[in-house]
Amino acid sequence: MESERTQNFNERLNQWVASQGFWFQLRHSLGRKANSVGILTLGMRVILFILVVGFGGFIYLVKRTDSEGFTKRLQTSLLADIGAKDGTVHGFQRTQGKMVISRFEAVGGKGSFFTELEARNIGCRMNLVDGLIGRWDTGTVTIGQLDIDLRAGVQDAESASQLGTSLLKSRPDLNITAIQVENATVSWGYTGLTKGIIRGSHLQIRPIESGWRLQFTNGTFSQNWLRDLQIEQLVVTCNSKGVFFEKALLKKGEGTLSLGGLTVKGAETTAVEGNAVMRNMPLSALLPEALESFAEGAISGNFKISGSTNSSGGIGFEGKVELRDKDEIVLRDRIHLLRALTVVDVFNNYRRVNFRSGSFGLKSGGGTVAFSDIHLQADSLMALA
Repeated sequence: MESERTQNFNERLNQWVASQGFWFQLRHSLGRKANSVGILTLGMRVILFILVVGFGGFIYLVKRTDSEGFTKRLQTSLLADIGAKDGTVHGFQRTQGKMVISRFEAVGGKGSFFTELEARNIGCRMNLVDGLIGRWDTGTVTIGQLDIDLRAGVQDAESASQLGTSLLKSRPDLNITAIQVENATVSWGYTGLTKGIIRGSHLQIRPIESGWRLQFTNGTFSQNWLRDLQIEQLVVTCNSKGVFFEKALLKKGEGTLSLGGLTVKGAETTAVEGNAVMRNMPLSALLPEALESFAEGAISGNFKISGSTNSSGGIGFEGKVELRDKDEIVLRDRIHLLRALTVVDVFNNYRRVNFRSGSFGLKSGGGTVAFSDIHLQADSLMALA
């Protein structure tokens, strides 16, 4: 009789313990000597609990990037990192371990390094826990198309400090191996005298110590009166000291222009300094369109570059032009002087005058071009001095 009472009591006790929940059962089992059946039952429940929690956590990790809240948080983080005052992330999704954004647009803030930015078809590596715990290793970030207008300068020291922070800012929880842009258009400057643009270039950006290294391949480069030069090599380093052109070789036809060693320093008023070496450069790449019908040919020379991207004078060139090898300057009788000479000199033709030797000084800046020390020879037909 006593054994039956004990058995009934244990059964009712087990039923009551079972009704108290998982954690109570675990503490109860650890606090008494459990039999093999109880341990097995508890073990099965522990396994089941772990499976349920694990499956629930997995579902959460998979679904968390699908929520509107996650996209909003990502958008806020991106805008803060680049110092933008406004912007939008469009078409975000995560599939097969990769993040894809169809379009990202932003408007620069007071101290940002750009005024407007639009990027399309952005992709990078994104695991389940990236952006939640640990360090996010994005690998190479790919961008199909990038259009960005760089800020040419700022108005005060505070904005200058913010600009440097937004450009050079790094995050310990984010590791970007490189950024590759298939089609990049980068512009800068406020007026026609300071405006420049790189169009349709392949761009690779890599982080370096305290800055970034940009390498442009293909595409065209234009600055002030330099128009649509083909990019052969263009490697630029950006750090806290400024922008440095490590390599810069531009081409137009058979002509070349080297800008290696060019520097851009300062933020409130940017200072551009460097040298340019021009060889057999077609005049069509240098002259305003209104003057193309008056002169043609190709020239060589060494020039000093100076000025600013945010001043009224813009960027200027000063140096000496020398006609070498295949160089020549061709003037046509659309120039009134040559037309008059054709009338009064019946023995010679001035409809086309080819200057194949000589030199002259050239200085440009502030929307003007000045010539000095002119010594040009067109065979035996004409000499300018």
